Amino acid sequence: MKLKDISIHYSAILVMILIIIPILIFTFVSNYINLKNDILKNTEIAVNQSRGFVLSSIKNTEKTYEFVSGYYDQVMIEGLTFFHSEYEKHRGDLSQIKMQQMKKNITT
Repeated sequence: MKLKDISIHYSAILVMILIIIPILIFTFVSNYINLKNDILKNTEIAVNQSRGFVLSSIKNTEKTYEFVSGYYDQVMIEGLTFFHSEYEKHRGDLSQIKMQQMKKNITT
């Protein structure tokens, strides 16, 4: 079978296929490249947002720690000093230390 023996009907179909296939391939490649670029852009945006959220969380945690530690450092010093005096008073015997009584004395 030679190309000149093909009927006009089949020739038209062959020409349409030869025109449509490259268009479909171009469309597929174009969509693939656009999708790939969009994924890369979205990844970069997500990384930047995550970095920002992590940095702001660290800053907020540091500020909270400074605030809390400024108040509770003195409370801890007072409580541990009182516990140490009770510990020394009972010569290191923890069973003789009355924790509930100590707690009441510290809070008042």
